[in-house]
Amino acid sequence: MPVNIKNRKVRVVIGDDAFKEFNSEAGKKFMRISFNAKNFANTGSAGFNVCQINLFNLKEETSNEITKKGKSIKLYAGYDVVEPLFFGKIANVIRTKVGVDSTDIMTTLHCSNSDLNKIVVAEAISKKDLIQFIKFLCDKNNIKYTIDSKVSGMIENTTFSGTFISIIAKLSEQFNFTFFVNNGYLVIKSLTKGKVKHTFTPETGLYDIPEVTEKGVNITIPLYPSINPSDIFKLSSEFARFTIGSVEFQNRISQGGFKDYIKLIENGRYSGEYITLSIEHEGDTHDNTWQTKIDGISKFKKDNG
Repeated sequence: MPVNIKNRKVRVVIGDDAFKEFNSEAGKKFMRISFNAKNFANTGSAGFNVCQINLFNLKEETSNEITKKGKSIKLYAGYDVVEPLFFGKIANVIRTKVGVDSTDIMTTLHCSNSDLNKIVVAEAISKKDLIQFIKFLCDKNNIKYTIDSKVSGMIENTTFSGTFISIIAKLSEQFNFTFFVNNGYLVIKSLTKGKVKHTFTPETGLYDIPEVTEKGVNITIPLYPSINPSDIFKLSSEFARFTIGSVEFQNRISQGGFKDYIKLIENGRYSGEYITLSIEHEGDTHDNTWQTKIDGISKFKKDNG
């Protein structure tokens, strides 16, 4: 995964008809673009992704045009070739001065897929195939989807009432699948054992020492658009920071004994396989920010409760 940070590129496309497009390349005389895009698996989150994009020194008429006509938005970023980071809708547009001593004007686009959380569902099911029901809900609400063939089940004698996301979340717990939004698609994935898709080591560009948490691990790497929520990644590192709370520490001592806990640390408990829970992409064409933060849960912990 070694990358050439000098070749950073960003592309922003606004509107279904791409009525506005902005491109920038780090180190060259293009407009400044910065972004922060977050994506979550359904575990402990709302199941959709959000994004903030800052466009610097646009003409006021251009900012106003985006406010009036900018419905959909697509963000791409990468190195020699840009890759999709976020597809969604613009929630609002804010135009501000960067600072008291600065002449820069920043147009901030707040974007999300939160429309999925506004759709209300009310369905009574006597007996229906799980996949057919999810497809029915998506088709009814004009939601594009992709569903893992390993996901299956039968719904019987159930009444659903709530938001689209809450219904999918309830089904995910019952039928052991995960879901997230990726490039405008609702993605349904099985939680059965999968293969490692990504490997991260100091040699591939870990920006900092991995942070071991009560859930798993947090890492920061050079911008990496290829990873998605629920992907399995392998981490290899000789060092780690431990940020485990006192209650969790007490539990581990009482349950496994202090010596056993120390052995886990000595044996590199932080090196291993993890399931991606959340991703945060950050970038700025005019400073050194160009990274991806990943929050992962231990695959062993997930498989064994």
